[in-house]
Amino acid sequence: GTELKSLDLSYTQITGEGLSVLQDKLNKLETLDLSYCNRLSCQGLTELLQICGTGLISLELGFTPASIRTLEKEIQLSRPNLSILYSFENIF
Repeated sequence: GTELKSLDLSYTQITGEGLSVLQDKLNKLETLDLSYCNRLSCQGLTELLQICGTGLISLELGFTPASIRTLEKEIQLSRPNLSILYSFENIF
C-alpha cells in the first residue's frame, strides 16, 4: 500500500493523545507539521513521536504551547536526525 510521508495537522485541535491506532499509517512519516496546535500536550507529542517511528526528519512546532519546548532536548537526544522547526515563536 501507499505509505504516508508527510502530514500537516497545523491549526487543528489535536492533543496528540490516543492516536496509537494510527501507528501502521504513520510509521513511515518523514515530515509532521503541528504548528498552531494550541491543544498539543507534552504527553501527546511523546505519543505521536513514538507512533511516527524513526524516519521522521522534520517536525514543525511553531505556535504550540510553550510547555512543548521542555521536550526539545529529550527529543534531540533520542532522535539526532530530527530537525525541530519553530517558524514563529510560541505565543503562550
